[in-house]
Amino acid sequence: MHSFVGRARQTVLRQGSAVTGTVIATRRAQVLLCVNNVAKSTFFHTHFPQRTSATSEESLDIPPGVTPTFHNAYNSLNDALNWSKTTPASLRLLSYNIKTSADAQLFQTALKRWRKARQPQNRTDNALFLDILFKIGAYETILEMLCDRPGYRVLPDFQHISELMAGFRNVAVKGEGSEEEVIAVLDNVYKTFALFLYYSIPPTAEIYSAVITSGVYCGLPEGWRRSEVTAKEQISLGLPFEKEAVYALAHGYILSGDFDGALTILKHLGGADTIGLFFQFHSLASKGDIQGAIQVLEKLAAADQVNVANVVGSAHWKSLNEVVEALLPQLSEVEKKTVLALAENANVKLSSA
Repeated sequence: MHSFVGRARQTVLRQGSAVTGTVIATRRAQVLLCVNNVAKSTFFHTHFPQRTSATSEESLDIPPGVTPTFHNAYNSLNDALNWSKTTPASLRLLSYNIKTSADAQLFQTALKRWRKARQPQNRTDNALFLDILFKIGAYETILEMLCDRPGYRVLPDFQHISELMAGFRNVAVKGEGSEEEVIAVLDNVYKTFALFLYYSIPPTAEIYSAVITSGVYCGLPEGWRRSEVTAKEQISLGLPFEKEAVYALAHGYILSGDFDGALTILKHLGGADTIGLFFQFHSLASKGDIQGAIQVLEKLAAADQVNVANVVGSAHWKSLNEVVEALLPQLSEVEKKTVLALAENANVKLSSA
């Protein structure tokens, strides 16, 4: 166990200067998770279903959530392994029966025993297993398997880990559940980030964007703190920001009252950007720069139309009307008429259809 943990730690540390603030948390998370997986390697003592003395199907103790079809196939595979009567396709056939997250957890146990029995397993099998698990949203099971490379030997590629990151990100941005539950999902985002390092795959701007948006939109101060650190790391690495990351950071700075911070991060968008103009207007209006806000609103009214609903986290943004309503009390009658006319055209540019 100690040698495996050492290898896990070395895998992260070998990345050198390319790993800074973001993976301070992921280093510890990765090693702890790997230790936990190794500690559970005496498999089947917790997951192996117990048979009663009866022989009928009804007498089998089916774990909660496990489908009867999968349970039967699982027991058949166990019997085949016990009597050395498996074929190279046996585990593959079992995977076709995975329908629930509980099935996925039991399959995880079967895969570890399959590996222990030195049965064949190739990249085609691994891709099939991951595809099936992704279809049912068994993200935590996938994460556990990928964090224990010797135990499961699934060997993902960039696309697999990216899909896992997107799965956890989509849960995190909803910000639903207790604080403890939201932090647990956010931790899984960072553990998934660690997988890129674990499998020697360089993280991209797209991956950093998923991490940043997860923290901003989860709705917790801890999430925002992590996203700020991650953004600073990305800048230090010279990786350009994805637009969704810039929008998320601008939103976060505005919520925290740092309107200049929002305006600074928006500069990373480069040229004209409709949503970027909205956040500029929001920032300037919030800091009381009325003339600056009106000038940006004029640009927004003439900008290209975009579908805001397609942007990750947009459900958390204030609407243009809300920003305008907060600004109106600060305006003269002439300015009010100007802003309301411009806002009517600008709203068309920010479609939510």
